Amino acid sequence: MTQQSIWKNILVASAAIIVGGLTVLMSDRNPKIVLAGCAVGGTGAIFASKKFCLQFKEELERDITIKVRESLTNDINPERQHELKDFIDDFQEKLEQKLSKIAQELSILAEFQPHNLYHQNILSNLDNKFENFEKLLQDLEQDITKQVKQEMQVAVETYKPQGENPQQPIPPNPPSTDTQKKELSEVDPGYQVIQWLNNRGIKVEKYRSKKESILEETFNKLAIYLGENYAILDEFHKKLKKSVQNGSEFSFSLKKRAQTLEGEERKKYFDVNTKLGSMLKDAGFLSSYHYNKNTKVLKAAVHCRSDFKNFLSGDYFERFIFDKITKYFRSKGLSYDYLVNAKVMFPNTDRYELDLLFLVKEHLFWIECKSGSNLNSIEPDISKYSENHHKFLQIPKTNALLVCQHFNEKQAATRTNLWQHVTVTNPESILKLIKSTLDGTVNQETTESNKCLV
Repeated sequence: MTQQSIWKNILVASAAIIVGGLTVLMSDRNPKIVLAGCAVGGTGAIFASKKFCLQFKEELERDITIKVRESLTNDINPERQHELKDFIDDFQEKLEQKLSKIAQELSILAEFQPHNLYHQNILSNLDNKFENFEKLLQDLEQDITKQVKQEMQVAVETYKPQGENPQQPIPPNPPSTDTQKKELSEVDPGYQVIQWLNNRGIKVEKYRSKKESILEETFNKLAIYLGENYAILDEFHKKLKKSVQNGSEFSFSLKKRAQTLEGEERKKYFDVNTKLGSMLKDAGFLSSYHYNKNTKVLKAAVHCRSDFKNFLSGDYFERFIFDKITKYFRSKGLSYDYLVNAKVMFPNTDRYELDLLFLVKEHLFWIECKSGSNLNSIEPDISKYSENHHKFLQIPKTNALLVCQHFNEKQAATRTNLWQHVTVTNPESILKLIKSTLDGTVNQETTESNKCLV
C-alpha cells in the first residue's frame, strides 16, 4: 500500500467513525420514542443536549481542521503516519464518549411519565422542540462529514508522497493574480498571510479557523448588533459582564438615562436595549429575563459559560471590526486573505497573539482591537506595538492599526502623533484610514516595505 493510500484511508476512517457513530445514535435510540414518555423537566434536558451537541460539533471541527492539517503540513513519513493514527484513535475514543453522554441526556427523558392532561399538553409542545433537536443532530452529521471530506481532498491533492510524485515546496510568494489569490483563499483561508509572515521569519503556530455553525452565527449577529449600537448599550453590556462571572441576577432601569433623551432618540434607546435582551434570551445565554414596560426596568441573569464570558470581554469587538472591514472589502470587489487571532513566534522567539491580519492589494494590515475603557491597560500596549512588533512585521505606520472602542478622535490623534510606528483609531474612522492606504492618498514611510518579498 502506498503512503498516499495509507493517509487517505486514515482520513476516510475518521469520516466513517463520525457518520457511523451518529447513525447508531439516530437509529438504535429513537428520540421520538424517548420523548413519548417525557413530561416535567423535558425542556431542560433537550436544551442541555442541544447545547452539548453544539459544543461537541465545534470541538470536532477544531480537531479536524487544526490537528489533522498540522500533521499533513509536515513531511509524510512513517513516524508522522503513526502520530496521526494515534490521534485518530484518540479521536474515536472521544467521539464514543461524547455520543454516550448525549444518549444519557436523552435517556433522562424516558424516566418521566405523563400523569394528567397538563403533562400531556407539555408533551405536545415538546414534540416541536424535538424536531429542532433532531435536525440539529442531522446537521451535525452532514457538516462534520463535509469537513472531513474537504480535509481528505486537500491531503490527497496537495501532499503527494515521496517516490511517486515528489512533494512540491510551498511557493515563496502568494500567487500574483487576483483570480489565483481568490481560488487559493477559498481552499485554505490564511494561506497567503502565513506565507507573507514566513517570508519575514515569523512563524504562525495557531489561529482561529473559520467555522460555520449555529453558535458562530449567533455570536456574529450579537457582535454586530452590540458593536453598531454600543453608545446605547454600554451600560447594559457592563451589567452583563458582571453577571456572567457568577450568574447573579441584575436589574437595569432604562428610565434614568432615558430622562435625558427626547422623541425618536428616547424611543430608540428603549427599543435597542430591549431588543438585545430578547436576542440574548432567544440565543439561550440568559437563565432569566424580564422587562417591565410600565417601570422600564429590565431584570436578567446570565449563564456562566466560558465562551460567552470571552465574548463579552472583548471577542465581540474583534468580530465586529472583522465584519466591518470584510464588508468594506467585498463592497469594493477586493480580493483579500486574513488570519484571526494568529499566535505567532517572532524571529527572536518572542510569542504574541495578533488579533486581525488582512492581506489586500499587496498591503498587509495588522489590527489590534481594544474594547476596554481603562487607559492604564491600553497605554503599555501602544509602546509595545510601535517599537517591538514593527521591527518584525516591517509595515508602514498606516498599516499598523490599534482600534480602541472608547477613544474619540482627539485621543486617537494624540497617541498617533506620539508613537512612530502605530496608528491609533476608533471604529468610526478605521475604514477611512484603510481606504486612504489602499487608494495611495497617504504619505507612506516606505512603499515597498509592505509588499510581498520577491
